[in-house]
Amino acid sequence: MLLNQETLRLVFGLKLKGLRLDRGLSLKELAKKTGLSPSYLNEIEKGKKYPRTEKILILADALNEKLEDLISLELKKELKLIQNLIDKKIFSGMPFDIFGIPSVTIFELIAEHPKRMQALVGTLIELARAHSIDVDDLLYALLRSYLDMHNNYFPSIEEKARAAEKDFKIKIHADLATLKTDLLNILTQKYKIEVHLSCDFAKISKEVAELDFFLVDGQKQLLISKNLSEKDIVFILAREIGYRYLAVKTRPTTSLAVQLDSFEQLFNHFSASYFASSLLIPENEIKTALDVLFSKKSWSHSQFLQVVNGFHCTIESFFHRMTQVLPKNFDLGQLFYLRYEYDLVTKKYQVSRELHLSSLHSPHKVKGHEHYCSRWLIHQLTLKRMNTDVEPILGIQHSSYVKTDNEYLVIAASFKKQPDSRKISCVCMGLLNGDTVRKKIAFLNSPEIPVVQVGETCERCTLTNCQDRKADYDQVLNPNRNIEIIQKVNEMDSSVIALLKN
Repeated sequence: MLLNQETLRLVFGLKLKGLRLDRGLSLKELAKKTGLSPSYLNEIEKGKKYPRTEKILILADALNEKLEDLISLELKKELKLIQNLIDKKIFSGMPFDIFGIPSVTIFELIAEHPKRMQALVGTLIELARAHSIDVDDLLYALLRSYLDMHNNYFPSIEEKARAAEKDFKIKIHADLATLKTDLLNILTQKYKIEVHLSCDFAKISKEVAELDFFLVDGQKQLLISKNLSEKDIVFILAREIGYRYLAVKTRPTTSLAVQLDSFEQLFNHFSASYFASSLLIPENEIKTALDVLFSKKSWSHSQFLQVVNGFHCTIESFFHRMTQVLPKNFDLGQLFYLRYEYDLVTKKYQVSRELHLSSLHSPHKVKGHEHYCSRWLIHQLTLKRMNTDVEPILGIQHSSYVKTDNEYLVIAASFKKQPDSRKISCVCMGLLNGDTVRKKIAFLNSPEIPVVQVGETCERCTLTNCQDRKADYDQVLNPNRNIEIIQKVNEMDSSVIALLKN
């Protein structure tokens, strides 16, 4: 991660270079005025070094600049966009290093070409504004790219989870109440965390009524909502142990996604959650269970739920875990995972989480006010959820996407995480049908699984005579519009040439 110290070096270097150029001085001329070597000054301007106070005083005197102005974090107005990114801690939160790009390389680019980088940053910001992209979108996109790089499988965290199970003698296969007690004892006795169960966050404020957890008193007290199931509570306790066992310090203190303000925070939250999933759903055991399930010749909701209930986890956690083990253990890496929320008041869907491995699969999150395709499995499950209290509701279908060759085996589950919530949640996982899926999953062509032709959003779908439309097709939003225009132009070009020849 980019460190705050690096940001300080970058700002000081940019200011020093700007002041030197404003005074019409070369590096050699400034070196002569200050007694500092040109190479040392060059390293300062590139953000590689930050001078000591006595040398800053020499530089301020040579440039006829006030000391407080030289060391402030304010940049000139022509670098205001770079200043905004620094103020918003975007540079300090960017995970350049985990993508194999040394952070110093980014600083050098900014220091060497500040105005060009300013123009590039300005362009990116304009694009972000045009498409309603905010910092949260960027952070989650970075995380998804990182997970895709690693096929969403992290052996080091898997090993840590198994080591914690052994070190703490956690009885993973005990009954749920015993497991919950074990995890509580680890937090209270080993990590000295005071845990408060059954907290009513609605009494604090209606805005935080649906919080799952809240850390207070310097992370020494963990408050957990009264509305959660025992399995939800067990996952939160396991994740809290994960934070401690992985020695993670930068982390969110509530379950609010909007509280995440840096990639480091988001990544650490993911790591602790992955630890909890691995601890509660051991890799070898879910692999064996899925092997048996996939060998069945026909699909059965009850058989799937039987596999899920073999672990002390929620249906949502099980879907998450499948995306971690399927690429590694079954070579099923062409997949997507989506979590939706349907607001019973506004009657709108929102994609709150998504993961795409190997490529950007359909469906995916769309910004704006478009209507997600009504033929998606989640819509059917949401309607069922409104008419029953059964938990969870399962569904499966083959989703064949309009004007593509892509067909996915989609498995989904709908549930209400909190009884009085105004939102219905739904998770789904789609596997791109291909040779590997056909070899691994015996029930793939089971007659119980319907084949449904679907689109992404109504506004982007060219399907005619669709009885489930919520909005008309908008040609401007057609992703293939430019390709179709070029094809038409080429056809016209050929016909014109043929006409001229005649």
